[in-house]
Amino acid sequence: MKIFTLVLPFLALQSFAGECLVDSAPQNSLRCSGQFKARSLKDLDKYQKELDKLSKKKRAKSLIIDFDLVSNEDINIESPCSIRVQNKQKIETPKNVCLRARDNIIIDHSSSLKAFDFNMIAGKRLAIRKGAKIDVDSLMLNSLEENEFSRAHIRHSSSIKARSLLLNAYSLSTLGHTSSYIVNQDITLISRNNEARIYHKSSVQTPKLTMNAKEAIRISSRVSFLGDILSASAEQCLISPNAVMGNHSYIGSCYPVESSAPNVIVTADRTEGKAPLTVRFDLSQSFDEDQDIAYFEWDFGDGSTLISEDYYAGYTYYEEGEYTVVVRAYDSLGNVGSDDILITVFVEKAPVLQYEIRTVADNPFDRIIDMRSSYDLDGSIVRYTFDFGDGQSYSSPFIGSVRHKFPGYGTYTITLKLEDNDGNISTEVFDIEI
Repeated sequence: MKIFTLVLPFLALQSFAGECLVDSAPQNSLRCSGQFKARSLKDLDKYQKELDKLSKKKRAKSLIIDFDLVSNEDINIESPCSIRVQNKQKIETPKNVCLRARDNIIIDHSSSLKAFDFNMIAGKRLAIRKGAKIDVDSLMLNSLEENEFSRAHIRHSSSIKARSLLLNAYSLSTLGHTSSYIVNQDITLISRNNEARIYHKSSVQTPKLTMNAKEAIRISSRVSFLGDILSASAEQCLISPNAVMGNHSYIGSCYPVESSAPNVIVTADRTEGKAPLTVRFDLSQSFDEDQDIAYFEWDFGDGSTLISEDYYAGYTYYEEGEYTVVVRAYDSLGNVGSDDILITVFVEKAPVLQYEIRTVADNPFDRIIDMRSSYDLDGSIVRYTFDFGDGQSYSSPFIGSVRHKFPGYGTYTITLKLEDNDGNISTEVFDIEI
């Protein structure tokens, strides 16, 4: 008996019965709205029942798996929308796993996948995010729609052990950078309309590597390929001269090519200001003469980093200091270009209050209280306030020195305040004897 089989009757598909249908993704005209988070097997059953009700209204929800799904039997899950496995979750069985969805299937960061055959079939995007640990006999990612959203990715910093690995998509099929692929039989990357790519610093160990694409095949800098056969078919075959391809037979026309590094130009909407300072960075002027820029590595100068494909980034600095922001751009062959920009952050400071008290000749009750030597390091003084401790006070945006007549002999508590253009206030309180 299977631990969980989710087959949606309104999809008019044949029963799984232990099979994983790889020739089609679920087809339906339902409107997908919202998510259903499953934290147990019981929740998966609830998802089925809720979908049965929603389908009558031509609606459905995507499935979020937020628990370790471990079994000794086949695991078959199907959704009329999308499937997402949350960060650091497990899917494990000694038998087969089949995930099928109309739209997307995402395995989030640092997940663990163990099975015999592990199949993912979707209409659009298939992604195994960074840090995945995969130990299977065969791993297949099939994205079946014929449009730009059809993509199959294994992201960076992952570890894959398998007998066979297949990525098949209409747009892009990619193996992420800084990953280990140990595949005992063959690796196949297929892009039916665009490009197949292996990103930089990855180790690929397999007897046969097959890459078929309509437009281009790209093997980036410092990819290490240990195998016997490289089979390549595309209009363009581009292998970085810095890739380590070993001794193997070529089938096709993929040979190292000369390629220039990206030209990186980073600008910012501001380069200095008071903390907290939010800066919006812009890389839209960056370009690569002969390749596409694949992604950017950001170092914000305070220990924080970011890897992104976006040409724009925002960051907030909370501490005073000078920060050198370095951006490195990697093209699809792993060539690197960089640029940097200096950001200066200063902390808003209160004005410095200085005062002097002078007596007036022949008038023992008069005093001159003078704050004109006060100053503001990062702005301007906008108001002087005097409280004489006798019920009288005076405030002015311009006059910093006041002569005041006290009502008689005694001790008076004087309060002086200084306000700057940022609303910061400095105060001094002291007693004087008259």
